[in-house]
Amino acid sequence: MPAPTKEEVEQFIRENESFFKTPLSNQSDFKAFYEKNDALKVIKEYSDGLEKLLYANKKRLTKESTMAVVYDWRKGDFSSALEFETIRQYIMDNKDHPAIALWRDKSVTFLKNQQVLKDQQVLEEQRMLKEQQQIRDVLETSGLNSCLEQIKEKATDFKGSYPKAWRAADTLYKDLTSQKEQFISKKITKEDFVTNCKNLIDDAEKGELKNHRGFFGRIFHNIQKALNVITLGLVGVSPTDSLVKMGMFKDSLKKVDSATLPEEKTEQQIQLK
Repeated sequence: MPAPTKEEVEQFIRENESFFKTPLSNQSDFKAFYEKNDALKVIKEYSDGLEKLLYANKKRLTKESTMAVVYDWRKGDFSSALEFETIRQYIMDNKDHPAIALWRDKSVTFLKNQQVLKDQQVLEEQRMLKEQQQIRDVLETSGLNSCLEQIKEKATDFKGSYPKAWRAADTLYKDLTSQKEQFISKKITKEDFVTNCKNLIDDAEKGELKNHRGFFGRIFHNIQKALNVITLGLVGVSPTDSLVKMGMFKDSLKKVDSATLPEEKTEQQIQLK
């Protein structure tokens, strides 16, 4: 039976790249994985066999050596080693070695966990968007948006003739709008939103706008009615819950991503002695 070609072995290494490169860049985690799975003997058996062949084709460990097999391997360049039939044969004869199979299962589990977290994040994002739209709909049907626009228009009317009233109305509009945006973005709860808006109205009624009760008395009354509608119309919506869950999913994904097999960083060999 002919020996495996260099191309065949290179393809196999690419398919199992993390197994061959992780011990070169993060030997401690690599060893810890097999130790955790009570498989140090398994990986040592594989690495000792491969190491023996690598050293058999090189006497010195410097870049200037005639056959820098070990040096290249430590750098993650397997091409020079694959010039030797004995090394190619060893790798392919052991392609289903327990050490490789165990590591391969680890990678599959990682990908599955990562996909589950991403799917959960998508579902949570969809739920959050749905709740945000529900809030927008109630804000509109309650008449609150209309009240805010009327305050904005009245502030513009005041600007030339009543500067103090203009500033008071403009500030009220901006403050109420800020509360609305925080509510929609689910940074505050429904209860906080209603309470904060009522407090803003109470303060406005005692300030400069008390001199313009004809218009603002009606607007304030309509805002109170709108807040009552919002209180009754948004049952079971917990704005902050989604933000917390989104944060949890993102943190989990970061942890999973950080567990990806690291890229080449050092010149450590595969030996686990």
